[in-house]
Amino acid sequence: MDATVSRELHKWKAVAQDLGIEIEAPFSLDHHDSQFTYVARLPQFGSSRGMLVMPINEPAAAVAATDNGFGYSVVELGSDIDREAVIEMLREWGWARSEMAAPEWCREV
Repeated sequence: MDATVSRELHKWKAVAQDLGIEIEAPFSLDHHDSQFTYVARLPQFGSSRGMLVMPINEPAAAVAATDNGFGYSVVELGSDIDREAVIEMLREWGWARSEMAAPEWCREV
C-alpha cells in the first residue's frame, strides 16, 4: 500500500471514530478485469452505495466507482485534520441513509 494511501486510511478511520460514522477502509472494487483499492468507503454518504475516497485522481478508478453506483471523491485530508472542513464536506456529499436519521452535526444549520 502506498504511503499516502496508508496515511489517509488512518486519518479517515480517526474521522469516522470521532464523528460516529461507518467506514470500510480500505475498500476494494472489482470492475471488468481490474481491481481498484480506495482509501475508504463511507456507506452513509453520497449515493445509496456510499462514497469512495481516493487521495489521487485515478480516472479508471473513478469510472469503476460510478459504473458500480458509488459516488467518489478525490480528497487528501492533509497533515492536520480540520474537523469543521470535514463536516462541511460530508454535508455536501449528503446523507444517503433514508432509513436512519443523520447525526446532528450533519443536519443543515
